[in-house]
Amino acid sequence: SRATAGPQPTATALHPAKRPIYALTRQSSLNNMSTTAIAAPTMSSTPAPAPLSKPVVFATSGLGGMLGWVLVHPANTAAVRMNLASLQGTKFSFGAMIRENGVMSLYDGLAAGVWRQVFYASSRFGLFETCRDKLHEIRG
Repeated sequence: SRATAGPQPTATALHPAKRPIYALTRQSSLNNMSTTAIAAPTMSSTPAPAPLSKPVVFATSGLGGMLGWVLVHPANTAAVRMNLASLQGTKFSFGAMIRENGVMSLYDGLAAGVWRQVFYASSRFGLFETCRDKLHEIRG
C-alpha cells in the first residue's frame, strides 16, 4: 500500500480550471448551479491539402510494405522452421535455433522478402489509390 502525505483533493475541491470536465458538469447539475459552458471544438475552414503525386504514392506504398516485412520476417522465419521441424519429425526449440545459428539467422532471406514488397506493396497500394481516384472521377 502507498503511504500518502495527506488527504488527496477530490475533483470538486480543485480549482475550476483544473477540474476534469465531468466534474464541472456533474457538480453544477448536482448543486443546481448554473452549468459551465464547454465550448465544442470548431472546424477549421482551411482548405484540404493537395493530393500526393503518383510517384510519391507508389514510393510510400513500397516503403511501408518493406518496413512491415522487416518487422514480420523474424516471426515468419521462426514459423517456417517450426513447420519444417514438425515435417521432419523433430522437436523445434527456439532457444536451440538461436544458440546454433545466432539471432541474425532470423533475418535469413530478408532481401528476397523486401524485394517482393518493393513490387507487391507498391503495385497493390499504389494501384488501389489510382483506381479509387479514377472511379471517383467517373462516378462523380
